[in-house]
Amino acid sequence: MVRAEGLPAAVERHVRDVSAMAERAGSSGVTVMRDDAHESVWAAINDLPQAAALDSDELLLRLSCLPADLERALADAAALAARHGLALRVAARALSGIAYLRAHGDEGDLRQLHAELLAGWPQLALLAGPPAIKAEAPIWGAEIPNLALMRRIKQEFDPENRLSPGRYVV
Repeated sequence: MVRAEGLPAAVERHVRDVSAMAERAGSSGVTVMRDDAHESVWAAINDLPQAAALDSDELLLRLSCLPADLERALADAAALAARHGLALRVAARALSGIAYLRAHGDEGDLRQLHAELLAGWPQLALLAGPPAIKAEAPIWGAEIPNLALMRRIKQEFDPENRLSPGRYVV
């Protein structure tokens, strides 16, 4: 689904351009929804990254990549989820290269999905999930090369660890 908002002329151009792109990509059809009856669909899409209603067998991830790599990243996530028998829902922001992935299934398979996806996409953040997975998995993505330097700088300016304790990795 693609949402276009703004001035009427701009919205019409977006609808035309996106419809043409979808047809070139092999879409069998495009449906344009112009009324408020579809707001519940958008509400569900926008609610996907929320962790408050996360089930005990769900994993919520934020995948960040270059916008040009997003299609490949989502294909990787879908293939891994299918291989591990996991249900996967995705809400992606194509212009920013950010996607929220909500995987549902067995804890061992969720752990494997996270590990394998992290291997290919190091900016994968584990936002919420089963406590056993969060306790042992790198929640902020792959460790960055200059992490030790960042920690030393933080220690120098905040020796009592008062500024944002437990936030990010420093």
